[in-house]
Amino acid sequence: MSSPVFYYLNWIDQLSQGNYNVPETSKARNIQIPGLFDELSTKIEKLTNRLKENELERKKLEKTRRDWTSGVTHDLKTPLSYIQGYSTMLLSDEHQWTFEEKKKFITIIQEKANHMNHLIDDLNDAFRFESNTIQRRIKQLDVVSLVKKIVKDVSKQPAARSKQFRFVSDEETIFYRLDEKLIKRSLVNLLMNAILHNPPNTNITVTVQMNTMLSITISDNGNGMNDEEKNNIFQRYYRGISTSAPIGGTGLGMAIAKQFITAHQGTIHVQSSLGKGTTIVIHLPKQDD
Repeated sequence: MSSPVFYYLNWIDQLSQGNYNVPETSKARNIQIPGLFDELSTKIEKLTNRLKENELERKKLEKTRRDWTSGVTHDLKTPLSYIQGYSTMLLSDEHQWTFEEKKKFITIIQEKANHMNHLIDDLNDAFRFESNTIQRRIKQLDVVSLVKKIVKDVSKQPAARSKQFRFVSDEETIFYRLDEKLIKRSLVNLLMNAILHNPPNTNITVTVQMNTMLSITISDNGNGMNDEEKNNIFQRYYRGISTSAPIGGTGLGMAIAKQFITAHQGTIHVQSSLGKGTTIVIHLPKQDD
């Protein structure tokens, strides 16, 4: 019985060193292994497979993080280069800019600064959530009024100029206890995703309803998503568009939106098809009066 014992000890030692191959020992194979060892072999083999899967997942995540870091660095540098370039042009004595030209340059600078601020907010929120330093401040609010104002404010963003917004609710008021800052951050992230990932003249409709639960729906008639994007859209570090796009994201915004909705015991899911637009539905549980 000692040979099977040494065989399994060797196997476990291999696992501790990151070697997930099942060891082959002719001596161990030729020995009649009792049922106990047979069961042990099955369990260690399952453990080996699980450790191997975890290692592959770790490597995949590590690569994703490296790619993400490279992309975010690019996305921070790109708007900064615009700001530096246009501010240099404005300060130049070699040309007398007209009022319209100055206004155009300043608008671009403001747009790029807002984008940088949004990226930094994503990074800050992700860090605070991971370190469990976000505290919810729950208070009763009129959700209809709150969401309507968020849509109005987002629609004024320079990046949203070419999009058409519509707010819909059958109710004049819906009072609900929530953290205003977290819900606002979630909705802003979802709306900015619809703005940045869709072509000009896309229609974006936000609907608020209260039936068996509170529902907030964001629909657009834009590009839509393929299955890979739908399956990964709420995954941290996932970037659905190329980092070479004029305006990118951190790959954290949608994950943050989901985390904040989940913090209210809510759910969020996406419905989308390529070329047919996207609908994101938030459900929050109905509260006692």
